[in-house]
Amino acid sequence: MAAAGAAALAGGTAAQATAAPHWQIVYRTTSTAAGGLGSVTAPSKTDAWAAGASNGQPVILNWNGKTWKSVQVPGTAGFQPVQSTAADANWSGDVWLIGSVANSAVGQAHVWNGKSWRTIALPTSGFGANAVVSAADVWGYPASSDGCYTLPSRTACLYHWTGAKWTETKIAGVYPTDMTAAGTHAWILGLTDLRNPGSANPSGIPVIYEGTSGALRKVPAPTARIQSYDSIAAAPNGQLWVEASLATTQAPATLFHWTGTRWTTTTIPGLVGGFPTFISGTMAYDGKNGVWVAPTLHWTGSTWVNTFGSIPSVGSFELNAVAAIPGSTSIWAAGAVSRTPTSSVLDPLVAAYGPLP
Repeated sequence: MAAAGAAALAGGTAAQATAAPHWQIVYRTTSTAAGGLGSVTAPSKTDAWAAGASNGQPVILNWNGKTWKSVQVPGTAGFQPVQSTAADANWSGDVWLIGSVANSAVGQAHVWNGKSWRTIALPTSGFGANAVVSAADVWGYPASSDGCYTLPSRTACLYHWTGAKWTETKIAGVYPTDMTAAGTHAWILGLTDLRNPGSANPSGIPVIYEGTSGALRKVPAPTARIQSYDSIAAAPNGQLWVEASLATTQAPATLFHWTGTRWTTTTIPGLVGGFPTFISGTMAYDGKNGVWVAPTLHWTGSTWVNTFGSIPSVGSFELNAVAAIPGSTSIWAAGAVSRTPTSSVLDPLVAAYGPLP
């Protein structure tokens, strides 16, 4: 699950066809607190989780197969699930809510095993990205503000949860940008040979590591120099997708695909279906042959589908993260929505594209 910026969208630009897949609001807060959701994960059709913050307090939601409901997690006072990877899960049902704690140098993970919650201290104040493979195989790297990285070469500090403790691995010369989990593996994306490392938008040559039960193995990566939105998605069969802008004058948004034997390249168009495409660094495997490269943009493996035109007419409609719903063609999205069509105040939102499971 990659770390994502918000994609703020103005809705109501096209009529929604009743029979066609479209965005629908499934949950929105009815409280007076403002805020939004930054992450969503779906282990099954009848189990999904979303997390974020509202009025400085954590907002944690669960889909039980029929409805989204607020969940009270013990020990979360001052807890902020700040990253889009804050809610993550493996298919056995372990759910990890990862974030920072106010006025603390140590972050927390709140872990649900299907019966009870457990709190695990992080080895750093918070993760920039994380990947949950199993209850004894979890990966993360710290936010850059934690001082792990040194200019100009940078060093990736990767932390691995063994089920009992955190271990650390440092990889010199690598600037980590994203990670995800699929099947029995974690996948870590980084940059080497950095240029402009002190800027907000350094470029580099991508490098990918496969993490399995604490062991790291370097695997083939695209060879093009990239920058901006560099994120990764994976399928359980080992297919990989990397989204980034090429470090050229035009800087075209590009999707790289590892088929299992080679990398292919597809340019992400700026306009699909008569609507602009928005790239936010959010990626999610679609469960079939492609990926969502943004909350409103889907690559099926052969065709680009832009869902922007089916956004409800509700004022500001912000999608921050998506998760495919297993066994269906639908997806969940977490974000925020205007309290009223003309209000600038945003409330937590869960939306679905396609039929509800």
